[in-house]
Amino acid sequence: MNMMSTMEAPSLDGFAQPDIAAPVTTAMSPGTYLRKRREAADRTLEDVARTLRPKWGVAQINWMVSHLAELENDEAYVTGVVVRNIAATFPMDANVYNALVAIRCGVELDEPQLCRECACSAHDACIDALGHGCSWVEGDPTLCTNCREPEPVEGANAIEGRARAA
Repeated sequence: MNMMSTMEAPSLDGFAQPDIAAPVTTAMSPGTYLRKRREAADRTLEDVARTLRPKWGVAQINWMVSHLAELENDEAYVTGVVVRNIAATFPMDANVYNALVAIRCGVELDEPQLCRECACSAHDACIDALGHGCSWVEGDPTLCTNCREPEPVEGANAIEGRARAA
């Protein structure tokens, strides 16, 4: 499916301006998806810009940062190789992003299942310190196990805390 047919003509090297004023869905916006995945990877906009264009100078990096911010604010969308290049800089799924753009532009698609906190999906799960992928919290299909509040653990730390309080 060619996403460009639902948007204005591309501008600025693969960036396209949305042609709708308000979202037509309650799905997570493409920009929110990008921001949440970038933040989950502990990357700044400048980190992403420098990864995309390592030889660029300060002014050019600042220009790229401003365009990445436009994407995260849903002021523009990207397609094709541009979104795939961004996807190579932190864990995200270009197909999920493309689906969110299509949904935002009124295409009837099933909304991808995303964590409401970090926007991970079955295609780009969070990886914990042991290298294990997250899963969905039982009873809450909008929250991954990596983002849920940790349950209190009874053990050495709890006993130690009680001893200090006494």
